[in-house]
Amino acid sequence: MAPGQYADFVVLSADYLSVPDEQIPAIESVLTVTGGEVVYSAAPFEALSPGQLSPVCPAWPPVALFGGCQHGS
Repeated sequence: MAPGQYADFVVLSADYLSVPDEQIPAIESVLTVTGGEVVYSAAPFEALSPGQLSPVCPAWPPVALFGGCQHGS
């Protein structure tokens, strides 16, 4: 990193290096930053929420019709 460059990072709900193996699949992002912008936030970072995301563009990809993995698809 250098001054003026953006970092992409996530804050996870648990430390995947210290939880039991069977709990790893339950770990979720509670904050995701891409290009220096918050693109997702959950408790305790909800105040940083970007609000409603813009529609998928173009509108034809399957994620626009069926949702992403966050919806269990």
